[in-house]
Amino acid sequence: YGAAASQTKMFVPRTDLKPKKMVSSKVEKSVTKSEYPVSGEPPVHFKKALSLFGRPVALGKIRFSVDGGHLACAAADHSIVCVRSSLLGKGSTFKGHDGLITSVHWSHKNNFLFTGSTDRTARFWSLNYLDKPIMTLDNLSGNFKGDQPSKSQNDVKEISESQFYYVDKFLLLASGNSLYMYKYYIDSQKIDDVKRYQTNNKYKLVKSFPALKAQNITTFSSINSFHSYVVLAAGSDKTIEIFDMNAGRSARLMTDIHSRPVHCIAQNEGSQFVSHPSG
Repeated sequence: YGAAASQTKMFVPRTDLKPKKMVSSKVEKSVTKSEYPVSGEPPVHFKKALSLFGRPVALGKIRFSVDGGHLACAAADHSIVCVRSSLLGKGSTFKGHDGLITSVHWSHKNNFLFTGSTDRTARFWSLNYLDKPIMTLDNLSGNFKGDQPSKSQNDVKEISESQFYYVDKFLLLASGNSLYMYKYYIDSQKIDDVKRYQTNNKYKLVKSFPALKAQNITTFSSINSFHSYVVLAAGSDKTIEIFDMNAGRSARLMTDIHSRPVHCIAQNEGSQFVSHPSG
């Protein structure tokens, strides 16, 4: 009998990182305070409304940027609208998806958006360019040279959730009954008015994590504001599965979480505006 294969870590967290000072614009400063009291009441009073469209259009997913300065909204017409938190102005509109947008997430640096859709694609957007995404994830293995996906790998199902992960180092998306983790490269030096159509943006599959029992992953939660190995995935069979991304395996399966499949799950990532006492 041969010797057991040695185990290697996919990545090791850095613990020596120091938080960078956030620089906010005048508009953002008028909306967000530098600190909120722990005993403060939740917002319950209506303040302001902003009509984003000239006709009635339903909004689905809504996500604040990390610095609290902007708000991204996924609309029923397959577009994403980005506005300031102050609700001043009409904002910017991103179009490119051909199906209902199922997820919208900000990068940790607030300069990119990552969206998933029932059109079986996930799209990577830069806030500087509105006419098209700077990268589209439309197959499971990646688009690096030499990546030739088989038919089964290329048959992407609807994207139920997509997120930045590990302080923007990886991309996560859920398709079918599996969770997929990608590394990626954005050729930022070529993103300009002339050469942006020739960008060399790439992504490559690092590892897939199939659910133990669920036929589909309905949503998942990962932390991007600091380094964490824990990802929580909700299944169509009313389960929540905990994945250890460092060990590369499922760590625990919790059954009968709700009477129906979970459609939303979140982890506490903390806040730069609120510091709660420990214990």
